[in-house]
Order: sequence, then C-alpha cells, then structure tokens
Amino acid sequence: MKYASTFTACLVLLAWAGTVQAQDWTSEQLEVWNRVEACTGFAYGQNFDGLLDCAHDDFSGFLYGDPVPRGKNTFEALGRYFLENIKVAAYEMRPVAIIVHDDLAVVHYYAFTVYEGSMEISQDKWTDVLVREDGVWRWIADHGGTLPTDDD
Repeated sequence: MKYASTFTACLVLLAWAGTVQAQDWTSEQLEVWNRVEACTGFAYGQNFDGLLDCAHDDFSGFLYGDPVPRGKNTFEALGRYFLENIKVAAYEMRPVAIIVHDDLAVVHYYAFTVYEGSMEISQDKWTDVLVREDGVWRWIADHGGTLPTDDD
C-alpha cells in the first residue's frame, strides 16, 4: 500500500510539475536554475570539489527537523558523507518559482530521487537562496528536504 500511495503521489506531482516546467523563464532565471541543477549534479555525481564551490562561505541552511541552521562546515561534512556513502540511481528536479533580484535569487523546486538499492522515491521540496559574486551563483541559504509521509 505504501508503494502504491507513493507512486500515485509521484504521478500527481509530476503531472502538476510538468505544467510548471513548461512556463517561460528569463535568461537570468535559467542561469540560476542551471546552476542549481549543476550543483545538485555535483552531489549526485560524486564531485566533492564542485559541490563545495556551490556553497558561499556564509552559507546557512535548515533541513526539515533541524533544531538549528547548519553552516558551511556542516554543509561540507554532510556533503562528504553523502558522496562517500549514498549513491543516487536517478533523480529529477522541477522548478516552481525562480525570483532574481540583482545578485540575489530565490528558487523553489521539487526533487524526486531514487537511491541505489531502494524501491522508494524520495520526494523533496526546497527553497534555495543564491548570491552572485564575481559572476558565480552560490547557495547562501536553503530550507527543505524530504517531505514527510503518512508513516513519519
């Protein structure tokens, strides 16, 4: 039953997100979205140096359930652990909203991930805040993670 409800939820979200994906983004919004996709790809593709370059030195973020925000040191430690211990079989990201104001961007999106050895799809939602310095967009803040399920 759990797999059926997860599968149904994914179909509904993918169908809805597909309509969002079809909207027209400006070149600046696409630049930011491409950076978010690339940085996520570094995590899933085992590229630690690429992942670290995505986080601003002043990074601060909240995962669901975190008692306090994590900084860049924790981002680095969790990134290293993730890269060494967790393998991603497939993933897809869908932007919902991208707001760019000068050198600051806010991105809201859904992510669907399948981890190697798992039959379950992780459904995440994120808000990323990026800042552009010297022409490079970096995460300065985020909030999100895996959506709670009925079992949680």
